[in-house]
Amino acid sequence: MATLVELKERLSSLPDKRKRAELGATFAAHLGKVLVSRQKVERALTVASIAEEILPSAGHTEAKTRARKAGQQAVRLQKKLEAAPESICETSVDHSFMILNDHAEAAWRECNAAWEKELEAKVKDWAILVEVMNRLVPQQGGRLRTAVSALQNAKNKPPGSRAEASQIENHLKDLTDIVAKLGLKGAFGQFLRAAASQQGAGSKDLLDPEVQEKINQHKLWNVFRVKFS
Repeated sequence: MATLVELKERLSSLPDKRKRAELGATFAAHLGKVLVSRQKVERALTVASIAEEILPSAGHTEAKTRARKAGQQAVRLQKKLEAAPESICETSVDHSFMILNDHAEAAWRECNAAWEKELEAKVKDWAILVEVMNRLVPQQGGRLRTAVSALQNAKNKPPGSRAEASQIENHLKDLTDIVAKLGLKGAFGQFLRAAASQQGAGSKDLLDPEVQEKINQHKLWNVFRVKFS
């Protein structure tokens, strides 16, 4: 099947010079947009495949659906233009190009949104504790800061290669390890998040055996203060 570039070259055989120039300009305009759309679709499919290996729960279904629709639209256009290159100036063809480009744009947008949402879910509970843990347990707090910072930066830059994915995966493993070592997933983590908030933690939270155990373990009693609400 001929590509848009090849179809554009066929126009050189048209006898009408003015018509040839007009069709050539239209082909060139659409070709530039289609090349950008192709890159978006390829990037979306690559990222979705890699991202789902790191975060299996990431929902890239919509991104892959829109990428597939862009590809189907491209095939239909290619067949029509191969049969009749001069149809490039038809309103229906222009509309078909618009649909193709819209699907490609949506594929990349949905891919980014799914990645950002999933990574944010992994980080949000621990980001609020970075400063707190850096003060309370500097060594592990420093590790927490590094992991959270790296993952927050990665939210807006989905992995486009295995190497990039490997780095993000290592930061996720570090985060899981730190959270486990500090015991932040249970009542102690909830207590610290509450204590770090503007409302503060309730006095009853300190009666929880797990909270007291962790405070004793990390020798943290002297860093907390009691105030009237």
